[in-house]
Amino acid sequence: MKNLFYIYAVILISFIGTSCTNNLTVQSSQTLETEEDDYYKEWSDEIICYKAWDKYDGQLTDDPDLIQFVQIVKERNLDCNPDNFVKENESIIKVKDDNFLFPIEGINIGNDVDLHFTPSEIVRNMTNNYSHLSDKFLHVRFDGHHSFKMYDTVEIVFNQNDMKIPFPIGGVVGFIYYDEDIEDCYKDKQKVVDKIIMAFKDVEMQEPKVLTHPEDKTGKSKYEVNKINLEDGFARVTCYDMSEEVKITDALVLEIMSNEVNDWLSQKKIN
Repeated sequence: MKNLFYIYAVILISFIGTSCTNNLTVQSSQTLETEEDDYYKEWSDEIICYKAWDKYDGQLTDDPDLIQFVQIVKERNLDCNPDNFVKENESIIKVKDDNFLFPIEGINIGNDVDLHFTPSEIVRNMTNNYSHLSDKFLHVRFDGHHSFKMYDTVEIVFNQNDMKIPFPIGGVVGFIYYDEDIEDCYKDKQKVVDKIIMAFKDVEMQEPKVLTHPEDKTGKSKYEVNKINLEDGFARVTCYDMSEEVKITDALVLEIMSNEVNDWLSQKKIN
């Protein structure tokens, strides 16, 4: 994996974009704090509305952790009601194709990762989980980010070497944890599967499978998985019903992966 300072510098330069192309300077700590507070103001109307709209109550959210997005909606005079909101012809969200238009917390494959998180957030949340693989992709994990509305944790795999888009996302994974009733997980899984089927045309869905989790030597931990094959990748929805012996929380996991990222994850260890 490349030096984190180098990665941070490249992401930061990409983030501030053309407005500073002639006057890039070393950022002071005060400037970075301002960036942390204001980065989302550059987001498109689509992302802002996604964060600000409470689809269950049918109105702008009153969640204090998302109030900044509601404020931007008011500043831009947006109507975020899905029945009225018309997407712009050109969005700052860059998506490579229509095969992955199923966002997790508003994040789609093909998006620039720095459209959703600040450079410092990205660097702080990088992991070394896949350091044994080539450095073509980087992996970040965000737990309980203030902008998340549905998922407790989101993991992202993004390409650091693409020449067309600075840091395009190739894989997104969302986690919802269940401390009480695993039956809620199965209900939510079916809802997600139904939405994926509606979102994609002519998809091939494999029959759901119930398997034993390899981490549990007692064989008590099970997981039920649905896999939907897409043209250039797949979506996989899994409920993990873990036994108390392994001390792993039950979870619903939604993965949306490009074939390119899946091939990378399937590599053998680099010597």
